[in-house]
Amino acid sequence: MVQTCIILIDFLVLPKGLLCRVIALYVTGAMNAILTPTHQLEIKRYIYNHQNEDGGWGTHIEGHSTMFGSVFSYVTLRLLGEEADSGAEDMAVVKGRKWILDHGGAVGIPSWGKFWLAVLGIYEWSGCNPTPPELLLLPYFFPLHPG
Repeated sequence: MVQTCIILIDFLVLPKGLLCRVIALYVTGAMNAILTPTHQLEIKRYIYNHQNEDGGWGTHIEGHSTMFGSVFSYVTLRLLGEEADSGAEDMAVVKGRKWILDHGGAVGIPSWGKFWLAVLGIYEWSGCNPTPPELLLLPYFFPLHPG
């Protein structure tokens, strides 16, 4: 029950943070051990319910469609078992893919998103911007600190 509450709180506060966790669980092979089929269904339902009318998703649930939000939501749906041509929930996956392709593809995602796509193996690491490790030595309050 506590895990369910934490997941629901994540949805309300940091929806894209949870999507990153789904990617991490998939990469480590622990997705089915941590997320029950009911949790996975609710994550998909949440993503379907927050799709914008133009087919994309916003970075935030009330935001206009962005490449970052659309790619993360699309990839999460695919990792949770939806097919690319899935007719589930009024063709949400098809509409999302069309929005992404119509707006230039996943190469338009910010660096943080490219990192997660590279972790999944669907984007080349050479396309990610390097972060100088010296930035980690800066104080946390510094605006350029990567942490």
